[in-house]
Amino acid sequence: MKSIKGIILLAIVLGCIFVLGQYHIVRDGDGLSLVKKDKFGFSQTWVDTRDWTIMDYARNPSISKEKMTDTWSRWKESADDHLQSLTDLFDEALNRDSLSSSQSKTQVNKLKDDAQKQLKSLRKKLEDKEIDFKMFEQEYEKVRSWTTKRIADLEATNN
Repeated sequence: MKSIKGIILLAIVLGCIFVLGQYHIVRDGDGLSLVKKDKFGFSQTWVDTRDWTIMDYARNPSISKEKMTDTWSRWKESADDHLQSLTDLFDEALNRDSLSSSQSKTQVNKLKDDAQKQLKSLRKKLEDKEIDFKMFEQEYEKVRSWTTKRIADLEATNN
């Protein structure tokens, strides 16, 4: 029984050593993440990037690249969520009694196409790094506000 516990303990210790040698444990503003090291070793096992300057990122390219890749993927996912949110807004509008006529539905669908084109253009600018995520968010809010106002205007003219 003692030897089984010893083997289990040894396996856990070896597993921890492997993880600590293969990965940086990175703390950033979003919490903790594991970033694969370029080579096995125990330097920079724990890295806190919350107060890093541009020079710190320049001195640590593997961490910088991984964090940037992660950030861009979260931004793209958020952009997709915004597009879905806008689609849901239009679908909800199309189900309202005040917009049930075929002419209203045609107008809402045209608005939907216009808004989606604007948002897809913003997403492309974000992907091409022409704008940052903060600018994307601001522009998205403008599109959403414009959309909400246009739908309300359509409802007002149909009542």
